[in-house]
Amino acid sequence: MKLILWLSHRLSLGKLAYQLFFRPCHQWSEIRRRGGWRNHWKTIRGERHMKQTAVSIAFPHADKKTAATLEPVYLTGERYWHQTFCCAYSLQLHSGCSVIPHLYDDGTLTPKHTAPFLKNFREVRITTADEIAATLDRQLPAETFPALRYWRIKHPLLKKLTDIFIGQKKPRLLLDSDMLFYHKPDYLIDWCLDPHHACCMQDIVEAYGYPRSFLENLAGSSLPSKANIGILGLLPGQLNPAQMEEWLKKMIHEHGKSYNLVQGLCSMLFAQNGISIAPAKEYKLENTSAAGWQPDATMIHFVSDAKAVYFQHAWKLAMRVHW
Repeated sequence: MKLILWLSHRLSLGKLAYQLFFRPCHQWSEIRRRGGWRNHWKTIRGERHMKQTAVSIAFPHADKKTAATLEPVYLTGERYWHQTFCCAYSLQLHSGCSVIPHLYDDGTLTPKHTAPFLKNFREVRITTADEIAATLDRQLPAETFPALRYWRIKHPLLKKLTDIFIGQKKPRLLLDSDMLFYHKPDYLIDWCLDPHHACCMQDIVEAYGYPRSFLENLAGSSLPSKANIGILGLLPGQLNPAQMEEWLKKMIHEHGKSYNLVQGLCSMLFAQNGISIAPAKEYKLENTSAAGWQPDATMIHFVSDAKAVYFQHAWKLAMRVHW
């Protein structure tokens, strides 16, 4: 009772109801929908095993130079470092290339999190939160770009654009952390070596967060179909901060916030600049945890209900870890 009274002083009534009733109910509903408590605990143990493996594993040829070098960029931190590591490790394992992970700190990255990268890759690049802040103040001052700076904090997925691509000087390939490689990714290697257009992957369904007609009117051009930014490659100059600021203001004013706000912004970038979409059969999204799951693509992005198979099995297959 004392705890509830203390919380009531710290939180509004609505927030208190959410924390004590609606949030636990939602979590319980999700656990039931994804196989119940037994499967939930197996998933937790699988993620713990992933972290332990990331700390202990040693890539056999981490310091060996190869003909091609890939420099994937990741926005990562305390919650995702182990997923980032497994993605980059599986890319190095299956590509035959020298992989140089470029880690952008979300504000929670520590030496403990970066140590496995430094041990397993010939080179690692880290852009700290302080460096990101300095770049933002220089390239995206709050007095000129109030919407981008405000929504970057309120909607952290926007950091995929503001933190990674604002002011970039060369082509850059951003990968989500929760994806794994199982075969040589020829498409991505070719893009990194000779990029001509922006690139992304194909979604299962179109998810731009806002009406297509509204976004096409803003962009002044037809949107691509089912673009997904789990993979996001942009060339220098393709992201115009002033244009992004105006688009964002109009999106929020007309239709409010959407979880897929960033994907909607990118769909307009693709409409104006052209887009190369990775072959859907080779680079796919997985959103189920079917019994007896086996990888059936070069790269798989594990979303939504696929987290159980991702943490319990998929990362071990991608990294050739025996269990």
